[in-house]
Amino acid sequence: MLELGGPHATRLRMLVEKVNEGLQNHLDAVGDIGHSRAVDLARHVLLAGGKRLRPVIGILVYELMGGRDLDRIMPIALAFEFIHTATLVHDDINDNAKLRRGVPTLHERFTSAEAIVAGDFLFVQGFQLAAPLDSTLVDVISSCCVDMVSAELAQIDQRGNVDASYVDQHAIIRGKTAGMFASCCRAAGHLAEVSAEQKDVLYSMGEEIGIAFQLVDDLLDLRGDTMTGKGVCMDLFEGKFTLPVLHAIDHLEGEDHARFLQYIQNFHERHIEETLSLIERSGGFRRTEEEVMRRLDVAGSMLVDIAPESESRDQLIHLLSELAVRRS
Repeated sequence: MLELGGPHATRLRMLVEKVNEGLQNHLDAVGDIGHSRAVDLARHVLLAGGKRLRPVIGILVYELMGGRDLDRIMPIALAFEFIHTATLVHDDINDNAKLRRGVPTLHERFTSAEAIVAGDFLFVQGFQLAAPLDSTLVDVISSCCVDMVSAELAQIDQRGNVDASYVDQHAIIRGKTAGMFASCCRAAGHLAEVSAEQKDVLYSMGEEIGIAFQLVDDLLDLRGDTMTGKGVCMDLFEGKFTLPVLHAIDHLEGEDHARFLQYIQNFHERHIEETLSLIERSGGFRRTEEEVMRRLDVAGSMLVDIAPESESRDQLIHLLSELAVRRS
């Protein structure tokens, strides 16, 4: 769930509740026509929590660009959440993750075979929600999914690679995470019937938000985050070298650099404290935090430029400020 405070919190929490209600109702409807086994598997992960950032941002973008009918945007907002959750199920299998959102991952609770099928089922539900709306929206989602696949394969190739570049990592972030935020914003603009140029701006804005979100997630993975229900430094255990780690590789020198490479290439629990200390010493945390703020500032400027003042715009700005706070 989104943890929000301030004057805009009530509306944002209401949107999260609306999304949760929509997810539940869709699963109920699918279960009623004879797919109860698949639905039960989907419920385990889809309704276990989650920040619902993508659908909420999509709804707010739709509103701030002039959309008035919540029922018009809700199916596409739900579609992105179904597809996002499908990617998490498959990611967890690839990573052999034990927990997701504080509960056992689907392949741990059931079997890998069942989890793969459940992930496929979630993907299908996302496209099923989008298909009746507009073929353009299906194209937007399809392109997003293709980019995610390419980025996932690139991340697999980069595991354990201490020579990975910032460009490599940003390309993975754009494909795996930021593209869905960006595509959700483009879809919202399409439903609000804005111009092609405005849809491009919305896409770029969503991409900046998505990159910032992933960098925050990477920071929290290293520092620990009770909201995710995951352990500390799980990316390092999986051989994933995120931006703070790449900064440390690039800026540490001499014995510190050699020791750091030794730790991350054969990571163990006993290395956690010293590894984090070396990342801190290298400026890896600070540099990543600074990029988060730059990305959010760019997104905020785009938002102010493209949309007139409104409650929805203020609520989205509030959401970005909450994301900035989470970085540390």
